[in-house]
Amino acid sequence: MKTYLELEIPLGGRSSILSTLADNFRGIPVRWQKGFWHLTLVFIDTTPDPLRCRAIISRYLDSFPPVTVSLDCLKVFTTSSGRGHVIALSSLAVPPEISSLAESLRQELSGIGCTIRSRFFFHVTLGRVDAEDIGIDEVESILEDIPFEGFKVAASKFNYRIFRGDVIGRWDIPGI
Repeated sequence: MKTYLELEIPLGGRSSILSTLADNFRGIPVRWQKGFWHLTLVFIDTTPDPLRCRAIISRYLDSFPPVTVSLDCLKVFTTSSGRGHVIALSSLAVPPEISSLAESLRQELSGIGCTIRSRFFFHVTLGRVDAEDIGIDEVESILEDIPFEGFKVAASKFNYRIFRGDVIGRWDIPGI
């Protein structure tokens, strides 16, 4: 079973950047993320015991401090399969508590038999496009022409989920 831990990123009040992106990619078949944006901290390809994983995650998140996330750049990268590109928000300064949490969880979960193939890459997916429809250089060129001012958001909730399925656990961050 595949599972993952995500940090919800509230972008509901940022509709102008989303509509600007859609306008600039008009005519290109981008599958835009609709209404649920998140930062994946760990994607577990094989999860032998989701409840044990939940208990480990809970130890870290039950006392996790409030965090503000700076999203200051638009990025594109090609998926590991090479068949698509991901248009995303990212940061030039990843909060150390986020990168430390991701690394600690990856190490501990791997130690109980979880298979984790992907590395942690700080990004919030906004849309996906097939590589056969557009090259990454063209996507980068479009993104460079978009006027973008970074912003900060207060992240308030973690979810541990089955991939494309139910929530196994939720944690609200106190103090935000």
